[in-house]
Amino acid sequence: MAIVEHGPTPGYLVWRLANKWRVAVDRALAPLGLTHAQYVLLASLYGLRRAGISPSQRELADHTGLEALYVSKLARALEDDGLVERVRDPRDSR
Repeated sequence: MAIVEHGPTPGYLVWRLANKWRVAVDRALAPLGLTHAQYVLLASLYGLRRAGISPSQRELADHTGLEALYVSKLARALEDDGLVERVRDPRDSR
């Protein structure tokens, strides 16, 4: 059996494009001391707040597609850096 070469597959091309995008974003964010995930969280939070929405971390996780535990870790780091302020929900004792 022989493999017939037809050029790169769409999946391969999407993967390459995603990697190039990630590298470009990482380079742009490096001078700011931000990771790609931190940027995604900040940009999403900014957009939601402009729309009048004060999301919980769970809602922010759902919006970004990131895991809730990871959003909590990112939010804590961003708070430590003075970039966000987390406000406790009086209805949630966690």
